[in-house]
Amino acid sequence: MNQALTQLQHWPTTPCVRVVLIQNYAGQLQGEDGTSASLGNRSDRDHLIKIRNSADLVITGAATIRAENPPAPTTNLWVLSDSGNLNPSARVFQSSISKVISVKLLPELPGLQLDPITPGNLIAQASAQNLTRVLIEGGANLINQFIAANLIHEALITLVDRPGSGEILHRSQFGLTLTQQLKSADLTIQQWRKEN
Repeated sequence: MNQALTQLQHWPTTPCVRVVLIQNYAGQLQGEDGTSASLGNRSDRDHLIKIRNSADLVITGAATIRAENPPAPTTNLWVLSDSGNLNPSARVFQSSISKVISVKLLPELPGLQLDPITPGNLIAQASAQNLTRVLIEGGANLINQFIAANLIHEALITLVDRPGSGEILHRSQFGLTLTQQLKSADLTIQQWRKEN
């Protein structure tokens, strides 16, 4: 599985908007504690880190940052926030490559003004900065916005047999086609792609 997984993690040579997530078989994106981390294990986290670190840009929502307080990124990170309700001392803001995307700039947070904040405007802004490998790493709300805008080229979905909580986002909703499935003892990783 290791070689096949490494190939799966490589980005296409053309511009790509990729979603990466973990969910249980029911389609829930959170474990019983309300975070995605409790669904995963070391193998899944290593898989996620490799994909994240090879992206040009990671886009996530403020709710994810508030709930999970991830570490400072090694690649460009845009945190979407309408309210600006974010802790300036959160770990992600310890890096100068993290920016809050908001309709108005927030003086206490590094930011980029974008009005309105739509998937199309985000991808246009990323393209203008030559950020062509875009990773969407957020909750159901953010993913649903990109699904509705028909801007997702690929989804890498880790499936686990664990109880979950929260909104259900079934794989069939993505409008993509299952192209590959890798199984190990404790998880299944699926690749879903947009048909040409």
